[in-house]
Amino acid sequence: MDVSKIPCLRRLRIFTKRRQWASKASPSIEEVDDERPYRAQYWLALKVVEQESHPRDRTRRDKNGYLKRYGLGLTPGNGGGRYEYAGMNQRDHPEMYRQLESAPPRRREIMAAAYIDGYFRQFIKGPWFNAGVEFLMMNGCFNLGPTGVTVIAQWALEDLGLEVKVDGQWGPETRDTLAVVQESRENVAEFIAAFRKACERYAKTSNPVPGLSKESNDANSNVWAELVNRWNNAITFALSIA
Repeated sequence: MDVSKIPCLRRLRIFTKRRQWASKASPSIEEVDDERPYRAQYWLALKVVEQESHPRDRTRRDKNGYLKRYGLGLTPGNGGGRYEYAGMNQRDHPEMYRQLESAPPRRREIMAAAYIDGYFRQFIKGPWFNAGVEFLMMNGCFNLGPTGVTVIAQWALEDLGLEVKVDGQWGPETRDTLAVVQESRENVAEFIAAFRKACERYAKTSNPVPGLSKESNDANSNVWAELVNRWNNAITFALSIA
């Protein structure tokens, strides 16, 4: 992709939007009371919550469909503690875990979404012109942290033939290159496909699944199958809103 062909005024619009997005801050979790005004604002984060705890999954939701605590003790490779709510465990998100533990069940989902949205925007600032790309970055940031999702995004950009340093740092080079990619739906579709490929690479190298070799997907087959299913679901949704 030859980014030099993007008109100057168009690129100026990119950088202006970037500053506008960077100035927006999500309300603190304490401000979320009546969830109705926030469902539209946090719709992408709510989709991330669904990735973690599907509405029909009764092992992770109660009979009313509200988020509930579930155990992780028997999960291979688990290092996040014994329990979690929608991916928020006692080790990685201790404060949010405690808040969800004490919150009324009906409020847990919007509280989790507000937290995910704030966590994402604290580390990975826009501009975001494409909802599919924004969702993948938000979902990846929550699951792998800002460094992990940045490495995956940088690999994906590299796969598109773009020059970007793979260092796990969300800096101006990575941000602006991804901003240009989002200007074209065709480029977005290519980036999403490259992002899926990079997720598998990351799981085999930088953040390896326990017992999984770089050459095989057989070890811990249940864990690997769950990862593949998660990636595919995320990619399918991202493409549907791209």
